[in-house]
Amino acid sequence: MEGQLKNGTILTSESGNKYEVISLLGAGGQGEVYDVKCGGNHYALKWYFKGSATERQKKILETIIAKGSPDESFLWPMELIVPAKSDLYGYIMPL
Repeated sequence: MEGQLKNGTILTSESGNKYEVISLLGAGGQGEVYDVKCGGNHYALKWYFKGSATERQKKILETIIAKGSPDESFLWPMELIVPAKSDLYGYIMPL
C-alpha cells in the first residue's frame, strides 16, 4: 500500500520538532496514519486527505491540542504538522 507521504520524508511540526516518516500504517475516510520517528521515539501521524484538510478541522485541532488530553487513556493530538508549501496538514499523537 502506497500513501501520500514517502518513507524517509522529514516533516517539521509547528513547535520545530522533526519527524521522519517510517511507514504507512493504514488509511480511512479522512486520511492516512503513519509511523513516524522523532528523537528516537515512535509516534503516529494522521495525515489528512485534501477533502478533509479544511480550515475548520485545523482550527478544531489547534483548540484541542492547546487544551490537552482530558486523560492519559486518550490517543490525543499532541502537535500539528503544517508544511509551508502545502494545503494539507496532519497531527502527531502517541503510537
